[in-house]
Amino acid sequence: MKNQTGMKLAIKFTEQLFQAIEDGYKTQTRRLVDPEIAIGEVISDASKAAICPYGQVGDVILANSVMLLEITQVKAERLNDISEEDAKHEGVQCLYLGIDDAELCKAQFADLWEEIYGTDAWDSNPWVWVITFKVLGHEN
Repeated sequence: MKNQTGMKLAIKFTEQLFQAIEDGYKTQTRRLVDPEIAIGEVISDASKAAICPYGQVGDVILANSVMLLEITQVKAERLNDISEEDAKHEGVQCLYLGIDDAELCKAQFADLWEEIYGTDAWDSNPWVWVITFKVLGHEN
């Protein structure tokens, strides 16, 4: 898939998180912001939001080389600012267990983040891109 500038867009998910997308539990992802980006400018100037390297609203991206996702929202925020509701959209395990406990989902997301990015990755509270998407289906 290509974005408006003609660049091919793809994103990789762990096997567990890709399964959560397929099962309909995951509709949002957080990705680290390049620390060289002047994030304050991005937040205060909506025209600069286009610098998200993962795409813009309306772009279609290819997930794990097989699934098409349409980006429906992009924003930047501090990792620890994730709402309890957004933690649910990250596809954490509590939803598979039928536990609709937002506080537990947020704690599980923090654990998942440290699994992927290492010890203290949650506590460092980095800037992240918050990318919300909808599934369009599998690529033919």
